[in-house]
Amino acid sequence: MEYSIKGREKKVKKAFYAVLLKFLLFRLYTPLISKQTKERKLKKLHEITASKISNTFMDLEGLFLKLAQQISTLSNLLPEPYIKEFEKAQNHSKSRPAHQIKQQIESELGIKTSQIFSSFEEQPIGTASIGQVHKAQLQNGDLVAVKTQHLRIDEIAELDLQLIKKHIKIIKYFIKIPGFDEMFQEIVKMIHEELDYEHEAKQIQKIANNFKGDDRIKIPKVYEQYSTKKVLVMEYVEGEKITNHTFAQQNTLDQSQLAKNILHLFSKSIFIHGIYHADPHPGNLLVNKNGQIILIDFGAIGTLSKNMKEGLIILMQASILKDENLMISGFKKMGFISSTPGIHKISKKIIRLVNNYLVNELKIENLNLNEIDIEQINFSKIFGLIKELNLKEIEEVIKIPKDWVLLNRTIALTIATVGEIAPKVDVYQEVKPNLLKMAIQKENMGMLFKTTLQQQLLRIIALPRKIELFIEQAEAGELEVTQKNRKTEIKIVYALIQQILFAVAALYCYNIYLKSQDKAMFYISIIGSVLFLKSFITAIVLKRKIR
Repeated sequence: MEYSIKGREKKVKKAFYAVLLKFLLFRLYTPLISKQTKERKLKKLHEITASKISNTFMDLEGLFLKLAQQISTLSNLLPEPYIKEFEKAQNHSKSRPAHQIKQQIESELGIKTSQIFSSFEEQPIGTASIGQVHKAQLQNGDLVAVKTQHLRIDEIAELDLQLIKKHIKIIKYFIKIPGFDEMFQEIVKMIHEELDYEHEAKQIQKIANNFKGDDRIKIPKVYEQYSTKKVLVMEYVEGEKITNHTFAQQNTLDQSQLAKNILHLFSKSIFIHGIYHADPHPGNLLVNKNGQIILIDFGAIGTLSKNMKEGLIILMQASILKDENLMISGFKKMGFISSTPGIHKISKKIIRLVNNYLVNELKIENLNLNEIDIEQINFSKIFGLIKELNLKEIEEVIKIPKDWVLLNRTIALTIATVGEIAPKVDVYQEVKPNLLKMAIQKENMGMLFKTTLQQQLLRIIALPRKIELFIEQAEAGELEVTQKNRKTEIKIVYALIQQILFAVAALYCYNIYLKSQDKAMFYISIIGSVLFLKSFITAIVLKRKIR
């Protein structure tokens, strides 16, 4: 592996500009050839360039190898030759000699490995782009997994980040990528955290404490006395990949229940605890003979920010009420929609078009993976949707929040894993209980009432203008009066007023409770909340009756 920045930069530049030149030449002569010849030559070009880039990345190792491994998962975004070539990187990580690893451990701990371990297996049980894992036994007899960073990998990572950033700037000159800077910052942060095993150890302990007493989940114990920034010693746990169907059948494990347990684990981590394992691919999700899910490799950890959490709660309200304005508020809170003046109208258009496509074309009303038939997708409708969604408008509206990068990846990987082991499981139904628990957590109750109260107040404020229009229509003889829904409409107005009163009372009592910790005030606020929900549901039921 090349260690000098000049040597690494030379290799990257050579590959980058060779590929760039090939595509520029291809663009120059394509107008002179037939469509069939163009397609054939483009396929060949992709095969050549994919091989060139993949070989360069695997030769450089370090972060470039990690990048190749990540690219191989983007099967829906890149041409097939790139996926095939980059898939080779998944098993390309080269292990370092055991004596080099032992030297690294001794340098970090300041003690001979023979004084720590009674045995140390020379062959690693796992190798990655940043480090490798060896099975060992402590002097007290405990079996452990010893995770050690490759020599000088922290220096190489910094060099690689500089090189990647430099060449991405050139790509950005030709292709504008909305929210890319935020995404890149989050990737840099993630890499720095992966290079800090002390940080990883703390996160493992936090997540282990969150699931203490839950027998469905096993999280390895950390041996703090033998762990540093570059060495991590953990309990050794036996397990097979969660996607190993043969292992599940041999041990009569219910894969549907395993899928539900995965969804419970990650939805609880994300929505209730606000801290989660952010790399749940099948290699990091194991299962033992007892059906316990074992989490390993906590290098990538995500946290759910206050704004992201509040935005999700607002989106839940918006989906119940089918309220586009509230949905936009939720996306703004999460950081997806910019605050540029006049953006509201464009946001509404994008949300409406996408929502109509999902509901009317794909008929997705839940997340039951078995019900989504790929063959039913009408791709001409997708291109029509893209045409209606003006790219300039999307660039103006949409941003990528930093904490969404890891959250999105985690959700996608979790759903993909669940789909592989039990596609009939309804993801939404399994996640819903933890979503609802998040909404009614003490710290979120005030915000929940506040947004609902705002929406109901806006409706009350709009009433005078609606009454004025009603009178104008009546005077002009344009009004058609029917008696059958009059009582129902009066009941709706009454229910709206009740919602305002109960919400104000609940908020007032809850605020007193926060200041005084008077339990009586807390119970009164709960009663007010229940009454508010009752009148809220009543209003929805009545509205449906008159439609």
